[in-house]
Formats: sequence, structure tokens, C-alpha cells
Amino acid sequence: DIDGYKFFSVEEIIKENKLLADSEEERWTGERIVFCGILGEGNYIAFDLKTKLLLDGFHEIYSDEWETIPLSFGEFLKKLIELKGEKFWLTS
Repeated sequence: DIDGYKFFSVEEIIKENKLLADSEEERWTGERIVFCGILGEGNYIAFDLKTKLLLDGFHEIYSDEWETIPLSFGEFLKKLIELKGEKFWLTS
């Protein structure tokens, strides 16, 4: 399907983060690590190394404007599995 998630391999993490660093230039601080892509959207799930929070990586804005997903990584994975990939953090 064209909806769902793709957790990146180490090589893909390096590649995707380099692409973002190149496109954002001086705005890219390296404090965010993109580790998952949202299929069909071109968006990401990222981890903020400074705050230790998950981020909703909307591709049309700079990474320093990405919104927080208000869950721990464990809670995120648990809900992702329980809801079979539904984008639960985007709904109230």
C-alpha cells in the first residue's frame, strides 16, 4: 500500500539525514535524527537528541519547526502496533 511507515536501515538514516542537512543548510543543527518515513506523504518521524522527544517531520517546513509527538518512543511503538499504522498522533 501507499500508506504506512518505513523504519530506515542505518544506511537509509545516514542518507535521509544528509539530504535534510544539505537542503536546510545552516538551519540544520544535527540535533534531529530522522529514522522513519511516512509512506505516501514524504514526511518523517524523527528523534530530537536535545529534548529526547519524537517529532512529526512534515517535509514542507524546516526541521526546527516540526511538532512534537507527545509520546515516549515505547508508547509510540505500542500505539503504532495496536492501531495497525493509523496516524494516531494527528487526531485528537
